Amino acid sequence: MNDEIKFIETFKQRFSNNTHIFLVQIGANDGVMADPVHTLIKTDSRISACLIEPQKEEFEKLKENYKSYENRLMFLNVAITSENSDVKLYKNIDPLGSSGHSSLLLRQNEFASHFSEEAYELVKGINFSKLLEKISHTINALIIDTEGYDIKIINQVIQNKIYPDIIFFERPYPSSGNDRLGNVETGNEVLGNMVNTLEELDYDAQVLSGNVLCVKNT
Repeated sequence: MNDEIKFIETFKQRFSNNTHIFLVQIGANDGVMADPVHTLIKTDSRISACLIEPQKEEFEKLKENYKSYENRLMFLNVAITSENSDVKLYKNIDPLGSSGHSSLLLRQNEFASHFSEEAYELVKGINFSKLLEKISHTINALIIDTEGYDIKIINQVIQNKIYPDIIFFERPYPSSGNDRLGNVETGNEVLGNMVNTLEELDYDAQVLSGNVLCVKNT
């Protein structure tokens, strides 16, 4: 089953009896490209959300694509980082890669991702604790797609003792050979450690083809 379809089915099942659902999406891009929450937000009026995208151009597209639903959405043009400071957001310069991809980490792999030290956008960075100051809702679902930075964000989430019903994040590459610049946490050990941590926190963690779907046990 496709990762996105699995996430959507799980989301609908978990929140079938909720009168309100609040989700946070870190790395929302333009709100359309390979986006697991796009259809959910547009078709389910119970959902309100905080959508986070650091790239300025994609951020403007994000707001435009959700213009009809902005009354229940919060948009933040920031990167979630370890520090509250401006950071370099590296742009994917691979001609075969997807436009609009960026990363806080320099990386280069065989999957049409090539982030160059010379190609970057300076963006505002805030840590997860700072993000929580901007949110007045309990987070029911957390979706993360940050091109290699996902594990670092999950660690911040856990440190802040935030345990959403659903966490859906991009899995790290399986080996260091998939990241020739060596700046991304990779490997089955890294993934296994995170899965073990989440299971200790009473999550059912399913490793899918490209993502990890974690559901809090009730």
